[in-house]
Amino acid sequence: MFQTGIRKFLTTTGGMKQSNPDKTNFIKAAMKVQDKFAAEKGAEFQALIEAIRAEAK
Repeated sequence: MFQTGIRKFLTTTGGMKQSNPDKTNFIKAAMKVQDKFAAEKGAEFQALIEAIRAEAK
């Protein structure tokens, strides 16, 4: 709630502009790193990554 108020102030009275960049390439790159670590850490870590990805959809 506090952050929402600050963000609203900054983007109105404060004069700040908010951007919404395309995160697609960043997400793809991060998934490659996650997959690499998951392969090294084993099945439990892989299950955690899969659960996080499922919630993110």
